[in-house]
Amino acid sequence: MPWLKPVATGKKKIAGLIFSMVVALQPTSALAEVFSTEKLLHQCQPLLEGSQSLMGAFQSGQCSSYILGIYDLVSEQCPRLDVNRNEVVLKTLRHLQKLPRHKTPAVLAIDQFLSRQARCLPVASIH
Repeated sequence: MPWLKPVATGKKKIAGLIFSMVVALQPTSALAEVFSTEKLLHQCQPLLEGSQSLMGAFQSGQCSSYILGIYDLVSEQCPRLDVNRNEVVLKTLRHLQKLPRHKTPAVLAIDQFLSRQARCLPVASIH
């Protein structure tokens, strides 16, 4: 099958393989760091203002993976607690608004905040 033959040979083939391996081995955190708290807060602005519900923000795709990630982390770590999803997400986002540097990676800021909140984990005790 001619379409299975390598296009590059010798040094070019090896360089291509090395480049592919380097890209594949990049930590996913390097990709997540691109998305700052500033960008997240901008996307979640209607939710923070109260002009959009939590489910509305999730369904429209605005900050949806972060909303789901926050809630999943809490319910996974604190399975016996009845956690109000809306309250958890809003309190986490409000905390992000208070951060002095909005260029902080959103994933890192959320993780640090939730990890400091309670014995069981996060937001169950956010006041």
